[in-house]
Amino acid sequence: MSLLINNKLKTCRRGRRVTRSRACRAAFTLIETMIAAMVTALVATAGTALVFAVSSGTTQTRDVRGGKSMGQYTLARIGRTVREARAIGEVTSTSVTLWAADTNQDDVINAGELGFIEYDSAAKQVFYGTLDPASGISPALPVSQSAFTDAIQLQTIVPDNAKMYIVWADNIETLTLTGYPSSTETRIVGAHLTIGTGTEAVAYQTTASPRAPADYLFLPQAQLPPNGPSGRQLRRDFSRWDGYGDISAQLPWMAPTQMF
Repeated sequence: MSLLINNKLKTCRRGRRVTRSRACRAAFTLIETMIAAMVTALVATAGTALVFAVSSGTTQTRDVRGGKSMGQYTLARIGRTVREARAIGEVTSTSVTLWAADTNQDDVINAGELGFIEYDSAAKQVFYGTLDPASGISPALPVSQSAFTDAIQLQTIVPDNAKMYIVWADNIETLTLTGYPSSTETRIVGAHLTIGTGTEAVAYQTTASPRAPADYLFLPQAQLPPNGPSGRQLRRDFSRWDGYGDISAQLPWMAPTQMF
């Protein structure tokens, strides 16, 4: 028996024939092990790079889509708010004052009916402000046209600490607001904003004007005497986009009169 085992071991060592004996099981050499480790490392490195590239591309795509959505959403909010307003007050490069709505239908601007679109360049945020009910200022407080169209005067009536704000948009790199014409008869608000910087900056712009402007309430030439039990002023003429001025055209359903 001992001789038989020794013969089998010698056969395994010399490699003359293959045996399934546990005593002569094949093993990897050091070179084979090193090659296998190198291949495994290369595959792992390539796989990690692929996963990182896919993840980075997904993140970048998500950021681009998010920025595009934010830009479009901001313009939509600004445009809709201006179109729904009764009148536009003073427009600066970073703010717009609006007579947002005549909620009590008295044809008078009240403090509680004002709206403020503002941009904070430090926080890169767009806000919308209204009178804070807890400020102690009466929402029914009348606001004259001169105060409505002058931010300094209006600040004494509705100071910043008397407003409450909601954030419309974040990460707005720049926002420039313009009014046309640049006077107390502003009819159109333009907004130009950018999201991102450098080669990744994307610009958005829009213009809007009130659908039912209340300019006739401020200009006696545009008014007709109240008709009916409501006693509310009626519009006689429509003013031009560039402000007050006589023109020859007349609307067919109106009595002969000058338009402005």
